[in-house]
Amino acid sequence: MSDSNHGSLDYQDGNDRQSMDDCDQQRESVQSITERRLQQVEQFQTEALENPDPLNASLLAFSGALMRMGLRMEASLEQALAKHPMSAGHSSRVRLALESYLKCLRQADRYVQLGRPRPATQPASKPSKPR
Repeated sequence: MSDSNHGSLDYQDGNDRQSMDDCDQQRESVQSITERRLQQVEQFQTEALENPDPLNASLLAFSGALMRMGLRMEASLEQALAKHPMSAGHSSRVRLALESYLKCLRQADRYVQLGRPRPATQPASKPSKPR
């Protein structure tokens, strides 16, 4: 009987090791994706600063800075959620952090929209008269 219990413990330990390996691979994948996203934000800011219009260049550069902050906030939130169970006190802190994260993303989006070139406006056409 002790052999069967020992065997089941070995099986569980194997599953735990597999689970830990999966978590490590997932963490490496997330880090790789985050690094790629940070590189894209840096490229976005570099291109923004080449904009001949100083206002648009600044708006887009600020947007890139907010994107970078957003990536860092996202990583912090994910770490906090992975490490700590959701208790009442923890969930309120997470909610506040999520709200800050979303505000950061919204502001970055606003700056991008303001910094984008607008298409030339066409004069409003006169409504046709019924025949």
